[in-house]
Amino acid sequence: MEITDGLGFDYVFEMSGSPKAAETPLKILARCGNAVYFAVFPPKFEMPLNLHELYMKEGRIQTVFTNTAIMPRAIRQIKRMQTDKIIGKIMPLSQAVESFEVFKTSKYPKILLDCNKPE
Repeated sequence: MEITDGLGFDYVFEMSGSPKAAETPLKILARCGNAVYFAVFPPKFEMPLNLHELYMKEGRIQTVFTNTAIMPRAIRQIKRMQTDKIIGKIMPLSQAVESFEVFKTSKYPKILLDCNKPE
């Protein structure tokens, strides 16, 4: 909210699937904003929701079912994304197990596993 001077964001995408991140999109949503859940959360995860707060913002919640048909389009969009602001750390594939532990610390928004990076 600080970087929007308290106005919030018109669109907020949650793509981590982490229950810890599930409530944040609704908290930083602008008036008439859209919170898009583009992630797969654990099947038994239930997110607390204050409908009055959402009502007062006139906010919307949307979910997106992902499948392999959307992958080519998503890949073409990568060039337009500011990935330097999303990817916090790049680790070699040989450190994949360690990368999950690093991700759990919430120090980086995303961690990229580089399949070509030498150890």
